[in-house]
Amino acid sequence: MPRDDYAILMGISHYADPGFPPLEGPPRDVARFHQWLLDPQGGDVDPTHITSIVSPTPPPQVDPDQTPPTFVDFQSKFKQLITGGGSNIQYHSDSRLYLYFSGHGFCEYQNDMPHAAIYAANASRWAHYNIAGTLFALWAKKAAVFGEIVLVMDCCRDAEATKTLSPTFLPAVANLGTARDVKLFCIYAAPKGGKAQERPIPELNNQVHSLLTHALLAAFRHAPPDEKGRVTGQIIKGYLEDAWPGVCGDIPADPPEIYIPPNGDITFFRQPAARLPQKIHLTAWQPGELLEIYDQRNQLFASLTLPAENAVTVILDWADQTSEPVPINAGTLTIPLPAGFYRLSLATGAKQQLFQAGGADVEL
Repeated sequence: MPRDDYAILMGISHYADPGFPPLEGPPRDVARFHQWLLDPQGGDVDPTHITSIVSPTPPPQVDPDQTPPTFVDFQSKFKQLITGGGSNIQYHSDSRLYLYFSGHGFCEYQNDMPHAAIYAANASRWAHYNIAGTLFALWAKKAAVFGEIVLVMDCCRDAEATKTLSPTFLPAVANLGTARDVKLFCIYAAPKGGKAQERPIPELNNQVHSLLTHALLAAFRHAPPDEKGRVTGQIIKGYLEDAWPGVCGDIPADPPEIYIPPNGDITFFRQPAARLPQKIHLTAWQPGELLEIYDQRNQLFASLTLPAENAVTVILDWADQTSEPVPINAGTLTIPLPAGFYRLSLATGAKQQLFQAGGADVEL
């Protein structure tokens, strides 16, 4: 069943002012991100909760000041999302909001806060109409409309001294107590003053796509889960940092900048962690004696107690407070463990054994 999450995706590829060259990637990247959001193994978002705003193709013949999408096009969709089309804010404290932006962009030179905006399609070099994704994400956090917010700014962050972020024009709502618990995870395509890039992607039939979105979607699909099966923001960050040189190939590009929520990481999704069968031969384990398994961080991972001398089953208690029965066959336990190193210890300290999951049998 899809999660009760929401998303607004915006991609601008055509601009009224020839000073902004057309882009090929934004509409394709919006479509790919939309597809990931729909995937039950990905974002798992209800399709009716996703709004996509992209440049029409071909570009309409309208007054340059009305070239869509404009700031108003985005703000009206944002307002509709947070109010449900009514006049009052609808709160989704247990849900996540995805805000995705792709197009030409900038940040303010004198503003040291991590931020970015994309130019609206009707922007010009002297009328810098823009949609400041960071300000909308911060507003949603201060108002505590959602429990989690994921902001992706796939745009350049040219440090501009004469351009300013357009305000949201939303009411000044501040739920200070609740807002402290709202988690805001931000991904910027480049550091302050850096350039985002789009290129032909060989594995996508050489179609032009953004490097960041391409790498991010790969991270969502291939980043390994932790020992609890979670793919967290920190794991996504590490995957992107490690994969970035390979994504760029022979042509370097400014790396993305990623901010983990200071009040705790977020989990994008869970999947069963690959587990390896580990055999433990029982020779010194006595009835009533507690056996503990510690992971490579020296944290308790699982424990079990032999109920009786001739027991054929033992209850394995995982550290996450779940349990499962494990049979004893010919004096041997087989326990499924994620890849890694472990320490097996009798609570009395009489015997300890270091081992690698899936490796040689352990003698106890």
